[in-house]
Amino acid sequence: MITKLAWRNTWFKPLSTTLSIILLTASVAIITVLILLQKQFEEKFSSNADGIDLVLGAQGSPLQLILSSVYQVDAPTGNIDYQEAKKWMTNPFVKTAIPLAFGDNYHGFKIVGTTTDYMEKYAAKVVSGKAFEKDFEVVVGSEVAKKLNLKAGDKFFGSHGDAEEGEVHEEHAYHIVGVLSETGKVIDNLILSNIQSVWAMHDSH
Repeated sequence: MITKLAWRNTWFKPLSTTLSIILLTASVAIITVLILLQKQFEEKFSSNADGIDLVLGAQGSPLQLILSSVYQVDAPTGNIDYQEAKKWMTNPFVKTAIPLAFGDNYHGFKIVGTTTDYMEKYAAKVVSGKAFEKDFEVVVGSEVAKKLNLKAGDKFFGSHGDAEEGEVHEEHAYHIVGVLSETGKVIDNLILSNIQSVWAMHDSH
C-alpha cells in the first residue's frame, strides 16, 4: 500500500521527485567531499609533525610556537640564546635537533635559516643544483620555484619580516644553489639557508 502510494506520488509529481533526487545526490556528494578533505587535511597536518617530540622556543604561546616552528603559519615567539639551545641539542637523549632562524621573506615565502637536517626530516631531495653550504646560499622548495619561476643560479633580495612589503635587504643578495623535490609538506613553500646567513642579514638591525 505504502509502495503504491509512493509510486503514484512519484508519477504524478515528476518535478518534485526530480528535485528531491538532485538534492539528495548533491547532499551525498558534498558530504563525501568534506570527508575526503578532512582526511587529507588530517594526513597533511600529522605528516608535517611526524617524528617531532619537542619544540624549544622563547617564552610565549605554546600554540604559536608550534604553528610558527612546525607549520610555518604564524610569527615566531622570539629568539633564544643559541648557546642555551645548544645544551639541549647536544643532550645524549636527543637523537636529532634542528635549529631554525626566522626574520625575512621573499614575495611572501619565508626564508628559514637551518641545517640540511631539515631537508632530510621532510625527505626533500635536491633535484637541481646542490644544497646550501656558504653564507647567503639558499635552496628553494618546489612550490616556491614553481610559483616564482626560480631556478638554480638566480639571485634575489629578501624583505624584512613575514610581510611581502617589508623593508628590502639590499646589502646582501641570496644566491639560489638548488631546488628541492616536491614533498607535499611545509618545506615545499620555504626558502632555506644556513643560520649564519640570517644572523648576518640582521647584524645591523
